[in-house]
Amino acid sequence: MKEFIVKNFSGFAVCRFQEIVYPSQTPKFTYTFTPGAYAFSGQIDNGGWAFTYSLTALYEKDVCVYGSSEFIIDDKFVSLDFLRSKSCYLGCPKTNQSAKKQFSKIEKNQKLKKPLEEIKQMFGLTDERFDMPLDMTGNELWRITAALGYAQDKKIFCYPWRTNNQLKAQLYTIQKMANIFANNNCYLFLPVENDALLKEYVNDVLDLSQPQIYGG
Repeated sequence: MKEFIVKNFSGFAVCRFQEIVYPSQTPKFTYTFTPGAYAFSGQIDNGGWAFTYSLTALYEKDVCVYGSSEFIIDDKFVSLDFLRSKSCYLGCPKTNQSAKKQFSKIEKNQKLKKPLEEIKQMFGLTDERFDMPLDMTGNELWRITAALGYAQDKKIFCYPWRTNNQLKAQLYTIQKMANIFANNNCYLFLPVENDALLKEYVNDVLDLSQPQIYGG
């Protein structure tokens, strides 16, 4: 995925992350993305979360994407369902099984994108937490879920909406993932309260609190 174009996207979603359930909308925007990390600034109810959640929706009924929205990857129109098949919702595992067990299942069902030890090194996964249930892995959970998605050849990695205080503990992880994804034709999308902490780590910041047409 060397180029990902979003045209006339607008939508509404009841976004879910852990214990948080919050209605959010993204006003219409158009943008051409190239591999790397992007921050979407705006509040929890009006900004980028409805967009990123739409790409990785846990429940399709949570999402309403309006009819004029179009998605183009490397000059080919693609469906929202296709994008969801290529996306990974970070920090939100589908099971509490350890990373070790989940990688074993992936390896059994399909070939890992790269050897396991190389993936562990890339994402900074520690041996101490690799065999723990995911709810016991602390901040490493974000890197574990990213590594699991990467191992399955996912291309779009999405955070839930984050405040500045929540981001402070994530900067090492965000910088590491931004570098990995930029070098592997992947995308990291971060809906945030504002971009104050992220400017040096991302390709661009989009204000999605109001309709916009961006160059790309």
